[in-house]
Amino acid sequence: MNNHIIVFLGPSLPLAAAQKILPNACYHPPVRCGDIIKALRLQPKTLVIIDGFFEQTASVWHKEILLALSFGVKVYGASSMGALRAAELQPQGMIGHGKIFEWYRDNVIIDDDEVALVHTAEKNFETSITPMVNVRASLSKAVVEKVIIDVQANALLTELKNQPYYNRSLFQAAQKLPTLTTWLKMHYVDQKRIDAESLLSDLAKNKNLPPIKNPAMTSSVFFNKIFRDMIVTPFEQAYDWLPEQEKQYVQLQQDPMFSNIQRIGKLLHTLHDLIQHDYITLPAAKTHSDAIIAWAKQQLQQLPKKRLLKHLLIYSDLYPTNPQKPSNKTWEVSLSLLNALIYILNQRKAKLNVHKILAFASDFRQKRQLATTEQVMGWMHKNDLKNRLAFEYFVRDMSIVHYFVDHHQGGLLGIETDLTVISWGLEAMKMCN
Repeated sequence: MNNHIIVFLGPSLPLAAAQKILPNACYHPPVRCGDIIKALRLQPKTLVIIDGFFEQTASVWHKEILLALSFGVKVYGASSMGALRAAELQPQGMIGHGKIFEWYRDNVIIDDDEVALVHTAEKNFETSITPMVNVRASLSKAVVEKVIIDVQANALLTELKNQPYYNRSLFQAAQKLPTLTTWLKMHYVDQKRIDAESLLSDLAKNKNLPPIKNPAMTSSVFFNKIFRDMIVTPFEQAYDWLPEQEKQYVQLQQDPMFSNIQRIGKLLHTLHDLIQHDYITLPAAKTHSDAIIAWAKQQLQQLPKKRLLKHLLIYSDLYPTNPQKPSNKTWEVSLSLLNALIYILNQRKAKLNVHKILAFASDFRQKRQLATTEQVMGWMHKNDLKNRLAFEYFVRDMSIVHYFVDHHQGGLLGIETDLTVISWGLEAMKMCN
């Protein structure tokens, strides 16, 4: 199975039914914030958003979809979250499909709760809730078929709309109308399912697919952060359709050094951006990341490795339990890359201003509950930082990691984040093997 079509699917349509309609697609659980960026690592040609999470986790961002569109990926939406986002992003090139999309596009409905559901992912997204879009479709059909009249339909619509989305049940509300209750057992309109089936069917037949647009992508500080996090974040599961390296990366989360491997990925991304900006010529190598690490090893060591290693261990809360140089290759790679980063910063004569350094020191103390001078002194003794100068060196070194690696605030250096989707997490994994 290839990764040309990735479908984000949940309660709108059973997986088995979807696979019968469009068997060559890769099926992912409902989309959430960051999932589109992770999916772009697989270089898909088409993304289909049907279902998406929205309350228990952040919803898929519009800029993620715009990023995919800017790369020439076709993005379709229908039924639920997909219909909502497609109505919002149709002018930028997202392709909407189905009646629910049309209702949103034409302002027949405007509220997010129209498609909202409570479901159990562990049980194939089972739910007893009736989404408002299905209420509207069912009551509209019931009026046309003269099962009820307009006044009764409007009364039920108002009653259910006034309830929290997680309490809505058309079947329960209809109990006061026995004729409607009986009719619903055979004629309930699952508009979400209808729209999802129709979109997948059209994709299977390559039917009437609109031309794609390639909108310009305007980034932001917040998007840069989520982008940077997601290119080093594994998929939630080792789905059978994932490439083997992505499956290995999912399993790697069990490794105690995994957070350091992710940091190596972020270091690679930071160096990539700096090197792009400074037009540095990289050595010949098989991959871009191989070239960066080869270049890093060529640079002068601007800080004593022993001190830098110690500071990285303290920053990672590992120093007291592991004061000697670890044999794990991840630390060697981290040190080479971090030295290269510091070398570039020195070459650029780029320094953090005192306010940024003090803000980092304050945040560091707060997270480790070092409120008093006595607590700070005790922590310094525990981590073998012998005096105030040693602490200042630590703060200076690790503020670089904090701002330029963990949070990648390239704006402090006047550079932009390159939004080319390179799987820096996988590159870091390969380096550390």
